[in-house]
Amino acid sequence: MLQVNRHRKIPLLFAFALLFSLTGCKTKGRTKTGEAPPFANATAHVEKLGPGEGIPPEPWDPNGFEDIEPPERLEPGPGGASHISEVDNTYEYSVVDRVHFDYDSDLIKSEWVHPLQNNARWMKDHPSYFMIIEGHCDERGTNEYNLALGERRAASVRKFLIQEGVDADRVQVKSYGEEQPLDPGHDESAWYQNRRAEFLVSQP
Repeated sequence: MLQVNRHRKIPLLFAFALLFSLTGCKTKGRTKTGEAPPFANATAHVEKLGPGEGIPPEPWDPNGFEDIEPPERLEPGPGGASHISEVDNTYEYSVVDRVHFDYDSDLIKSEWVHPLQNNARWMKDHPSYFMIIEGHCDERGTNEYNLALGERRAASVRKFLIQEGVDADRVQVKSYGEEQPLDPGHDESAWYQNRRAEFLVSQP
């Protein structure tokens, strides 16, 4: 009688052991109620984009920004005026000495938005300098019209820099119309080069 009961207990012990091992496997991977799963609160590392990177910006329309009267004209000091890139060769951001415009337009094209932001940053990092923005046109049109268009182009860039935080009293405009072409040619390539605004900086 004792021998028979012992043989019956052995399969029961195996059954309980198997059941316990299966239950342990199921609960091992679970988290407690209300507990976040592993890495749920982890944040991905996203590198911040620098100027000129990422999605291209929209063109900048000067008509959407309030007109600001230019300051009294400052005269360059003994060192004269130089293109912005010539003043500080160690500056960490790429600045531009000129931007170009479409025909009969003072709209700042999207390709120039990031470079102009770098120019604005340069001005804020060099508070002892002021800037002269020169507006230029191609040879088409009357002298009077091109002088006005050149001034509108220079004023457009000035407005952009002010919007980017540059003090309005440190940025002046001057128009040359068609009088100082960058390229003396008479085709679209030359006209594109001549439709521009140039950036000179100086200390009073």
